[in-house]
Amino acid sequence: MTIDTLTQDIQKQQPGSALIHLYEIDLGASSIYFHTGLEVDLTTVQFRDKITPSTVRTYAALPIEMKGFKKASSGTLARPTLTIANVLTTFGDAIGSLTNNDLLGNKVTRRSTLVKYLYGQASDQSPAVEFPSEIYYIDRIKQETASMIIFEVAPAHDLIGVTVPARHAMSNACSWIYKGASWDKAESERKGACTVDTQGNLAIDGTTYKNWVNQDDERVVLSSSTFTAYSGVSDGTSLTISGYYTTTKTDATRYNVDGTQTGSQSVTEYWQCNQAVTKATAGTPSDTNVYFDRIRVYATYSASTTYYSYTDDRLNPYVQYTENSTTKLWKLKHTSLGKTPEETEYWELGDSCSKTIKGCAMRYNSEPITAGTAASNMKANPIDRWTLPFGGFPGARRYN
Repeated sequence: MTIDTLTQDIQKQQPGSALIHLYEIDLGASSIYFHTGLEVDLTTVQFRDKITPSTVRTYAALPIEMKGFKKASSGTLARPTLTIANVLTTFGDAIGSLTNNDLLGNKVTRRSTLVKYLYGQASDQSPAVEFPSEIYYIDRIKQETASMIIFEVAPAHDLIGVTVPARHAMSNACSWIYKGASWDKAESERKGACTVDTQGNLAIDGTTYKNWVNQDDERVVLSSSTFTAYSGVSDGTSLTISGYYTTTKTDATRYNVDGTQTGSQSVTEYWQCNQAVTKATAGTPSDTNVYFDRIRVYATYSASTTYYSYTDDRLNPYVQYTENSTTKLWKLKHTSLGKTPEETEYWELGDSCSKTIKGCAMRYNSEPITAGTAASNMKANPIDRWTLPFGGFPGARRYN
């Protein structure tokens, strides 16, 4: 009945109403609703819900375009693009605290009808009169600027993007929720297959070690570990593989508690040698030096300590803080005194996952420098000990 009615309208030389496309984006707990705009004043429109016609959905006007449709009996399936403008922050306001990355893997429904069948119009009916809905899943971010975001979407029946057990495999990142199936969680609370411990512990052969790794795949070790000043090592000396070295940055700019900045600050940078070479061969440690990995250090949080942030985010300190018997690693976002670590404007979790194979290997396949000693730090290079969680790559989300 619905399709027949629309088909008859479209076949007329004068359908008597314009065609309109309505978009619904699933956010998980809720959905957001947009249309391409009908009037210059960008008024909203209403349309009956497809599942529950008695519910009326309101669609906000937004510069939005979906193109790239192609139907063929052979060859690869079309991968349309969904372009959404955000000039008036309409889209950003609608998704709230979510980021564009958070939308990867979410469902997009495109509904099409004639304006005269919208709710409140003369031809409104229940259930709604519309063409068959088109369902897609956001596969990847194709382009992102300050004024717009372009998503590439995949049709719901695109089996190329599905892996057993029916999870969508998109981009080159792990889709499991980070620490979702942690060893220290109750069975009923576990989700997915990422068994990384919530408190940064790694059990190997009966010994439990601390194995903090940040989202840049950098190890975070206790600040009281043994470090060697790199300036004091002679050129002919062989560096210790997995050994720790320090250099000093003298031009750092620090943020003060009152928001002002102080330049020319000296800050210690920490490095781990990943190959057995001489200092003359290795050269000076840096982020581009293949012989060194940047590491971070942490200490136990103290409410009486002023923690300073820097214009170079890589210099911001890390702390370990225990609350309700749970220990977490935190990274400073903004200079603070007495601001207890929690997810606020001052602190963020310090061990977020990079969602890369390297990051996964560093968490599962790290090896202690001194086996059997719980206080031991980890070697620079992971080893091939355990298989990574099944289905972890490829995936959809960068962070969780």
